[in-house]
Amino acid sequence: MATAPEVPKGQQLNKKDDALFKSVSKYYESKQMKKALKTVNQVLKNNPEHGESMAMKGLILSATGNNREEAYDLVKQGLFKNLKSLICWHVYGLLYRADKNYVEAIKCYKQALNIEDSNLPILRDTAMLQIHIRDLKSLADTRQTLLQKKNGQTRANWLGFAFAHHLQCNYECTLAILDAYEGTMGLVEAKYDLSEYLLYKILVILESKDYERVLTEIAKHKEKLLDQEFVQSALAAAHAGLGNTKEEVECRHNLVEQNSENLEFVNRLVKAMGGKLLEDERTDEDIKKTNEIVAELRKEFPRSQVLQKLECDVSVGDTLKAKLEELLKKYIIKNIPSIGSLLKSFHKDPPKREVLQNMLLGIEKEINEKNTVLGEPANKLCIVSAWNAIANHYLMLGEYETALSYCRKAIEHTPTMEALYALKFNIMKKMPDEESQREATASIDTARKLDLADRYHNTITVKRYFKVGDWEEAEKVMSAFTYKSPNETWTTVLEMQAMWYEIAMGDCLYKHGDVINALSKYLLVDRHYEDIQEDQFDFHHYVGRKHNMRAYLEMLRFADDCKNHKFYCNSASRVVRCYLDLHQLGEEECKKRLLQPFEEKEKIRKASLNKDHSEREKDLAVTINYENPLKAALPFLQTILKYRGTHIETQLLAIEYYSAAQQPLGTLRAIKQALSLPESSKSVPLKEAATKFFDTMAKTELSAVVGKIVSEQKELILKQFS
Repeated sequence: MATAPEVPKGQQLNKKDDALFKSVSKYYESKQMKKALKTVNQVLKNNPEHGESMAMKGLILSATGNNREEAYDLVKQGLFKNLKSLICWHVYGLLYRADKNYVEAIKCYKQALNIEDSNLPILRDTAMLQIHIRDLKSLADTRQTLLQKKNGQTRANWLGFAFAHHLQCNYECTLAILDAYEGTMGLVEAKYDLSEYLLYKILVILESKDYERVLTEIAKHKEKLLDQEFVQSALAAAHAGLGNTKEEVECRHNLVEQNSENLEFVNRLVKAMGGKLLEDERTDEDIKKTNEIVAELRKEFPRSQVLQKLECDVSVGDTLKAKLEELLKKYIIKNIPSIGSLLKSFHKDPPKREVLQNMLLGIEKEINEKNTVLGEPANKLCIVSAWNAIANHYLMLGEYETALSYCRKAIEHTPTMEALYALKFNIMKKMPDEESQREATASIDTARKLDLADRYHNTITVKRYFKVGDWEEAEKVMSAFTYKSPNETWTTVLEMQAMWYEIAMGDCLYKHGDVINALSKYLLVDRHYEDIQEDQFDFHHYVGRKHNMRAYLEMLRFADDCKNHKFYCNSASRVVRCYLDLHQLGEEECKKRLLQPFEEKEKIRKASLNKDHSEREKDLAVTINYENPLKAALPFLQTILKYRGTHIETQLLAIEYYSAAQQPLGTLRAIKQALSLPESSKSVPLKEAATKFFDTMAKTELSAVVGKIVSEQKELILKQFS
């Protein structure tokens, strides 16, 4: 252990000032910032060269939101006065952490640990930052140090050490640590905590593919395991890994018994029993066997809607007709509005599509002539349900006029059913003429007004108004949705992290030519994802004490890949597009194109906000990089190339970016990546982009190496478009 360093001359405090300095920390920790600042100023008045007091003053100023530059200056001055102060280095690390510069914060914490390597709070803070930035090797070392310093007396430190190795996929080491933990500390007594710990250990064993040990552990602790869904899933996976088909089927069957409406459980059971689903290659024998399996399960679980739908999906011929009749009869007699979504899977298969069409038209005829539905007495709404299904069917076929005629008949019969107006909207928005587009907007607004509590129709209506450029009407609808005044709606939307709204508003503003306001809306989505990442801090300390390791692991894995979500990728591509426009047009021109009615309304809205709402909006504000738009766009481009690199639109955006950045090799790489995609040969924009690139390169002076690469690739690439 490092010995405490000698306090430099001039850094000692007398008893009175030392007591005051200690109270500063207490005031800071209890968030009494005014008292803390007053007290530290009193210490500095008596001891103007005291480095630790300077550092604490800087920390307090940072926490109160005052000048951050002054805060950093004070901490640096404090370090200069007392370079061997644990407090100064710790405070410096806290400032960096507040600014989300976690790498620098860890460096400061390590400097503090060089002074006092047994300081447990700093060790814990270091471990927390290391797991946050996924510095897993260093995390394992820090966790081991924490365990050794506490002499293995804390369960959280044992689990933290094991978890650090688990994240690195060091399963053997993880299990050895967990075994040592059990031998040293014993198992926890609380039922839930014990169950969670044992299930976490089983998860580690399962991921290590030691299937025999999974079975042994579950058998050993069977009575203590509370999450039976996970237990059965683990047993099924272990038996599948060992080739024990009979036992796997039994476990999968137990899961379906628990929840027969879980599609994943049902599909895995069918596959375990030897069936093959639609996504698999199937022979006639496979189809027959799968039908028998599903029919057997239907008898066992007659009320399962998932199995009833699956039975129709896997059936063919006369069996399909019988099963489809049974399914449609239920939906039409009960007038279930979601019948349209039911029909989608049948449209993937042309023979099934034809059977479906004939059956729907036959049902309509039977209702009109006999007032029955496949032999059952029809009620007044059966004909409406049939027309609804037929309209949805023709919509999926792309026969919009026919679909619209059936939809209008249904509305004329029952004008109070909101689902019919939503269907009319879905049909008419596909039509190219302006009159149809206006009628589509009116239809979805009518659907919304018929049920003001329906959030789905509210959302679609808001999106629609934004799409047609009517941002004022969209805001009015959203204010009714949030139950706030129109001036407070935007603050509420920000706090709700309603990313769809921000993207839709950005698209509307961009359509009006307002690049800057559109960009600010798109950047908010990135801000929300930053907040999602920061939310992990709420769990880093908590989980080890509560043994929720499985949920914690799932959360970390989600956070590692959360930017793969469509909301983020959609907004990121738009951010790149806006920054490219900002680069090409310039800041002055973009500011001239600001949408003045929107700007004026924003000024009025902000002026009417109370102090609380105004502060909340400032906290969520984003910054646009006017000085170097291409540099600002690059991280967003890299993200969408990582997650959406197989989309030709992404590669076209990359070509445009690297061309604007005058990076010919980057542009060439993007062209070649685009050409490797299946749809590239038919892409006119790709051909135009490639031709433009090589024409530009022919007029540009390149280095010998780059020029040689470009000329070699030119013929090869252009040949692929001929």
